[in-house]
Amino acid sequence: MTIIYAVIALVLGAGAGIAAGRFLLPRKRSEKEETDIASTQGKELVLKAKEDAQKITHEASQKALTKERELDQWDLRLSERQQKLNQRSDEFSKREDEIEQKNQSVEQAKNDLKKHKERLQQETEKIAGMTKEEAKNRVLKLTEEALKTEIAVKVKEAKDEWTRKVDDETKQMLVDAMESTATDYVDQMTTSTVKIENEDIKGRIIGRDGRNIKAFEKATGVEVIVDEAPDYITISCFDPVRREIARVTLERLISDGRIHPGRIEEFVAKARKDIAKDIVKAGEELAFKAGFPNLPIDQIKYLGRYKYRFSYGQSLARHTLEIVKLVGKLAAELGLDVKLAKKCALFHDLGKVAPVSEEGSHTDLGVELGKKLKLEPDVLNAMKAHHGEIEPSSFESALIFVGDAISGARPGARHISAEAYYKRITDLEDVAKKYEGIKEVYAIYAGRELRILVDPDKIDDASAQKMVHDIAQEIQKTQTYPGTVQVVLIREKRLTDVAK
Repeated sequence: MTIIYAVIALVLGAGAGIAAGRFLLPRKRSEKEETDIASTQGKELVLKAKEDAQKITHEASQKALTKERELDQWDLRLSERQQKLNQRSDEFSKREDEIEQKNQSVEQAKNDLKKHKERLQQETEKIAGMTKEEAKNRVLKLTEEALKTEIAVKVKEAKDEWTRKVDDETKQMLVDAMESTATDYVDQMTTSTVKIENEDIKGRIIGRDGRNIKAFEKATGVEVIVDEAPDYITISCFDPVRREIARVTLERLISDGRIHPGRIEEFVAKARKDIAKDIVKAGEELAFKAGFPNLPIDQIKYLGRYKYRFSYGQSLARHTLEIVKLVGKLAAELGLDVKLAKKCALFHDLGKVAPVSEEGSHTDLGVELGKKLKLEPDVLNAMKAHHGEIEPSSFESALIFVGDAISGARPGARHISAEAYYKRITDLEDVAKKYEGIKEVYAIYAGRELRILVDPDKIDDASAQKMVHDIAQEIQKTQTYPGTVQVVLIREKRLTDVAK
């Protein structure tokens, strides 16, 4: 604006000067003409001055506007930089807090280490006055006490993690498999009896001087027990096939009525042929139900013997078929080889029908017989692994252990004597009773659960967790039982008083 005022003043001054000069010069024109000329020239000068002033004003306005825009941009940049600086300041503050926390943790750890060193130094000073054995025992005890809580916590965490991952899915698989394979068992006797109508038949079976019964026992390889029971005769033999041949022969002889050594040999030979046919038929039926209709005849013959074999009153054929169905369902759920799993189940107890002249456990006999029958290596492995004698070579083989435990542990599946039952229950209780701090031990639910009551003043929570784990592991290593045994440890402190 100052520039504009100066220009206007300059123009007006120049105009005034020119007018004065003309006024003072000698007049050659008339006064009116001179005035008109001066006025015209002044207007032209003023107009030109105004145009120049407007031009200068416009240029100054443009420059001012440009500067104002530049200032706005600089303000925006400064604002953005200020925000970034604020953010970095916040981050630095957080990092300072984290570093402070870490420093505090380090200081705490240093203090704990210092205390631990002081404790060790004190214990070392005590140990200095002990014998070598006393010092060793003292160090071991201190180490055990220091690790006891940590071990208990780790065990609990590991069990919880394992349970969380597999419990629900495993339960569902087992329930689905067992629901589809559940069968009923009836009490099957392992000795054979033959019903008779009267006492006269007993005498005819024995014969003069016992020649008939001796010929019968020699031809069949069984023992015939004729006691005071009026209604039946008992046939005893550890070979179920021979016992069945003897039973069929004796029933036919009684029905025929002609009992003498020659007739006995004839009927025994016929019964052997009939039982051999029945064995093949039973083997084919079992193989077909298991899903293997085209097995070799030598394998079929041994499968047929399952019909006459019982374990604790449980039919081997039914037991085998149940496991076949069970592991088949589990293998399908787990995405394994269903056919291989079923075949492992079909032959896992093959050793129970091996020739009686062989010696050894039924698992060893089964492996030897399986090699002769050219069974697959995984099937042979399942025979040994289903009782935990060796590690399973495949998941399919491992399923046999599960299926066999479930089938044998089901209520009503097997029958054991009262003496054997009492011994198994007593052995379970004895495992826990030897631990210090135990008050009472009870094996309940037919040995499926071991309930332990401990003294709360001697056993704390950490020790209780470790103890229940140790007892469960010892039972697993030392005891034989069907299914599983749940170990339940109860630590309860009751306080009572009397209000008078």
